Amino acid sequence: MRRDPGSAGPEPCRPALVVLDFDGTLTDADAHAPAFLAASRRALAFRMAWDEDRVKGEWARTWAEVTELPPEAAWDVDGVGTCPANSDPYVTANGVVRRILAAQAGLAGPALTAAVLDVHRAAYEGVPPAFRWGARELLEGLSGGGMHVSVVTNSRTGTVERLLDSLGLPRRGDVVVRGDAAKFSVGSDGVRDSRLAAVPEWVEWPELARPVGLRRGRYFAVLRDLWAGTGTGPETPLVVGDSFELDLAMPAALGAHLHLVLRASTL
Repeated sequence: MRRDPGSAGPEPCRPALVVLDFDGTLTDADAHAPAFLAASRRALAFRMAWDEDRVKGEWARTWAEVTELPPEAAWDVDGVGTCPANSDPYVTANGVVRRILAAQAGLAGPALTAAVLDVHRAAYEGVPPAFRWGARELLEGLSGGGMHVSVVTNSRTGTVERLLDSLGLPRRGDVVVRGDAAKFSVGSDGVRDSRLAAVPEWVEWPELARPVGLRRGRYFAVLRDLWAGTGTGPETPLVVGDSFELDLAMPAALGAHLHLVLRASTL
């Protein structure tokens, strides 16, 4: 934003609460991709009782279909577009698994979503990611800086806690983990709160060529618990993530400060 010379700039963000995404934000998702994708193929083969040649063939064909989608194409969860179809290696892999399970196992709806999540978790927990360079120093500085620090992630709480434990942070207990945030779940999900209701259900950006769902009730419920536990509110946090739609779009609508972490494959 331009401003006249000599005019005051915006006040710097001095958050009482920092909310960090985990995968792709504190970890290196692009470096993790080759091992994770291989593990995903193995987990899919085990589930489908396929041999190596069968799973490689189906995966290669479907991978080409998903990765050739245009940038505005969405990753669908239960029939709702929730973020770009190739926003990160995990989303791309889940899109491939979803298409294969739908076509080859006849799964649909919540059963399909659950099966895709099972394959994802088997792969992720079998070959966990490495942290980004500087992640330990970042967490150490934040946790010692007099602010509340929380990691909010779609991954399982226990898995992320164990990975954070491996860093040997001196104030590890001050970094709170909230897993299974389901940032990909678009809709109120039964959450009743006037602040969520005030968020537009959908917003359209001409540059994206498709609407973006802002109300993500399960993610909101996790954030609401953090606000209550830290005596803060929706406008207080600095929310940090590598996927705008998943991590930042709803907090932006609620008035939070934002930081988008760029990766090599950021769209």
